[in-house]
Amino acid sequence: MLKTYFSKNTWSFKKTLKKFIGNFFKVLGVLWLPISIVNFYSEEGVLKSWIGESWVYLIIISVLFSFILSFPRLKRVIQTENNTVKIIIKVGNIFKQKGYSLIIPINDNLEYETVSLNSVHVQYAKRLKNKGIDYDKALKSSIKKNNIESIGTELKTKYSLGTVIEMENLNSKFSKAFLVVTARLNSKKIAIPEGEDLKHSLNKLWLYLVHNGKKDKLVMPVMGSGNNKLIDSREELIYQVIETFWENFYTHENKITEEILIVINSSSFERNKISLDEIANGIQHICRRQHHKHYRR
Repeated sequence: MLKTYFSKNTWSFKKTLKKFIGNFFKVLGVLWLPISIVNFYSEEGVLKSWIGESWVYLIIISVLFSFILSFPRLKRVIQTENNTVKIIIKVGNIFKQKGYSLIIPINDNLEYETVSLNSVHVQYAKRLKNKGIDYDKALKSSIKKNNIESIGTELKTKYSLGTVIEMENLNSKFSKAFLVVTARLNSKKIAIPEGEDLKHSLNKLWLYLVHNGKKDKLVMPVMGSGNNKLIDSREELIYQVIETFWENFYTHENKITEEILIVINSSSFERNKISLDEIANGIQHICRRQHHKHYRR
């Protein structure tokens, strides 16, 4: 994770320097204000000698605090219109986030043993098995409990795109998990890259949460980047999640959630040279556009 902090797409010399200079004068101003007020009301010359001897320390303190404030953050919090929903973009490990309901993209075969080890579905199943939990049994139990019907044959079970399998708290860090079918596998068990599949599945997910959710705080990976084999940039995939969310948010009067956390894997962040500022600005634009679009009706 330390490597991620010092990656090229985290540090921008011009932006960091500009931020540092701005923070330096802000900190210096905050430190100088009480001194100037006390000096104004004190007897003449009482603080003059002290200031003459201590101004170097003020500069040093200002530099130190400015450096801390200017240090790149691997997290962006986007303020939405009327602060109705908090949207957070963060670089890190999705399984280290606490207090959220986890959204996991899966394929229509529920296959995970032949899927990439980087898949959130694979990691989730592995973590449960390491805790002594029979994941396959728990999954089948959740399917039965939610009365979910398959569309395949007895020999080859499949589930339609957008199917949501709600699993109760099997991992103490998450309140529950929502497994959503976002990809179709071909005969060679390779995902068929189709952008409309992801969009359709996201809309079905939001609709499911409208009718069955409890406005849980949600955490998810970058949907479509691995499970769907889509070649779209991570930024575009994140924008699609936000676009579909807002469409359903306004249609169903905010019955989905009050917080969404999208976690970007650190290796993916570095490899794809992702800019958190660019993503945050893009999401902010989508939020404003959707807000004006629906409130004009």
